[in-house]
Amino acid sequence: MTTLDEVMKFEDVEELPNPEVDKRIAQSQENKDLLTSLVNHAGWKYLERVAKAQIEIRKNKIFLEPLSSLNDAVGQEFLKGEATGMNTLLKLPYVLIDEAETVATSLIKARDDHADDEETEGDEGEEG
Repeated sequence: MTTLDEVMKFEDVEELPNPEVDKRIAQSQENKDLLTSLVNHAGWKYLERVAKAQIEIRKNKIFLEPLSSLNDAVGQEFLKGEATGMNTLLKLPYVLIDEAETVATSLIKARDDHADDEETEGDEGEEG
């Protein structure tokens, strides 16, 4: 799987040959399809349920159990970190799907705009 950073290197699409742009579009769409199949998989749905339950357990300990000493605050911060990490992991595939779609759409638009510009330049050259 190509990383999103590799696909996103499209600052100067005009300077890239069309096959390279097409390759980056295909890579972005492949990443999106791969991650979409992941989040639609029964195993992912199960992992989401387990992780959300674990997050809820940690939230309850953080918000519902009073601290008996200042040292308990360290443990509470650790639980916050665990909950945040699990929550971030659950959101990551969806963020990457959105980014891959945005990259593909941007590349397609840039490629098509560049092709339109070349056609316009070619038409002007024929008239002159």
